[in-house]
Amino acid sequence: MCWGMVRQDLHGRGLGRLLTEARMRRIQEEPTVREVALNTSQFTSAFYERMGFQLISVERDGYSPGLDRCEMRFLVDGPATETAQ
Repeated sequence: MCWGMVRQDLHGRGLGRLLTEARMRRIQEEPTVREVALNTSQFTSAFYERMGFQLISVERDGYSPGLDRCEMRFLVDGPATETAQ
């Protein structure tokens, strides 16, 4: 996944969850996809964990000083389903 952003003043309204769920449903319709990978900062990694992604690794200051790079994965195990709550 790449660049799934919601404007900061719209955070907390469920838009990010809706957009991510829609993208994940579409991804899971592809029979050859077994894994979804993304990288994000420490500021949004918890959001993706709530969506079912697992934190694989953290590179401190991986983007810039104070901004860590968090590698995350979601293992696709079948047809489209609701993501983790």
